Amino acid sequence: MKKFVLLLLIFSGIFCSRFKVTKLESERLFAIPLGEEAGSLDFPKHHGIYHGIPSRIGISGDWLIVSEPGKKRIKIYKDENLSVVINNENNIDDQTEYVPSESENESPVENIISSNLDIPGMIVAGNNDDFYVLNYSPAERDQQDQEGTGFYKIIQYDVKGNMLDLIGREGKEELPFESILWMDIDSDNNLWVLHRHLGELQLDRYSDGENIVSFSQKDCERTLFANQSENSGANTLSGCELMYPVENGDEILMVGKVEKISSKKSDKSNYAFLYRKFVLFNHTTASKSVVFEKLNDPEDYPYIPYGNNLFIWRTLDPSKIRLGIYTNEGDITKSLQIELFGKRPNWRSLYGTLSGKIVGLRVFNRTFEVYEWH
Repeated sequence: MKKFVLLLLIFSGIFCSRFKVTKLESERLFAIPLGEEAGSLDFPKHHGIYHGIPSRIGISGDWLIVSEPGKKRIKIYKDENLSVVINNENNIDDQTEYVPSESENESPVENIISSNLDIPGMIVAGNNDDFYVLNYSPAERDQQDQEGTGFYKIIQYDVKGNMLDLIGREGKEELPFESILWMDIDSDNNLWVLHRHLGELQLDRYSDGENIVSFSQKDCERTLFANQSENSGANTLSGCELMYPVENGDEILMVGKVEKISSKKSDKSNYAFLYRKFVLFNHTTASKSVVFEKLNDPEDYPYIPYGNNLFIWRTLDPSKIRLGIYTNEGDITKSLQIELFGKRPNWRSLYGTLSGKIVGLRVFNRTFEVYEWH
């Protein structure tokens, strides 16, 4: 889920000095040509720059699933060969099946018309040859005069293009999501969705389209700040900032921020950052453990857990990222580094997954490239 959503915590020089830095090696997983030709990915181009590229794509073994928001369709590749195209029902031109020439060793591409697909965005691949796509439906005003807002739902398909489920808020098809911030699957193929509802954070787990577990912003704040003075202090303001599941799905990383309320009218801001607190909450046992009690650098920013550990990520410069792997007790165990090659603007997004994968999307020489770091 995020153009360069990279920071969980700033990885300090103290930690760097204690551990040898290991440089991670990149592996190119896919290379798909860009353009309007059959089998290519077709993204808009303005002044020579491709745009409208989703921040997250689906990878499942040798399957690659990429949305084309501007074209209102999803393309599914097998071994870098286009296999299936899922189209919006108004994409009349895309209903014609592409038949390869006799010299090509490719199978015909199957075109699927999906009445539920509007504008697809980020994609999360499942563990059972399935995937989830964030689908945006413009409001009626939006379609007419580019004003107003639409709503979001999540569609589950298999890699053959069959629709498996339509997921709305609370597991009800008729209830849309207002704003989805992030989504991923855990090791049991449950879908986790972090979103905002009525201005507050909500973390949901969905299994077979049903909402099984939910955590509200108030749940998060009670877990973080119960019986603590900063929760009710007259001069401080505390609140839940983010929630993410750990890969096994049993624990939730909850992060809260505490700020001091300024009494000076001359202050440009009414609030001054004090610290962040990190807690792991096990919802199966209703127990919690504090990972970081007080992190007082305002640049320390939470990101998703790394497998069953914490993923700490710092951008050293535009093409160099330092990673620290922390235990649930807050102890660092490894120091890793990623170095992006070539020109930095060619890299469109870099993100981690709950399973611990680090994926980068790059556009170079009219080719859409997908990399993974090990």
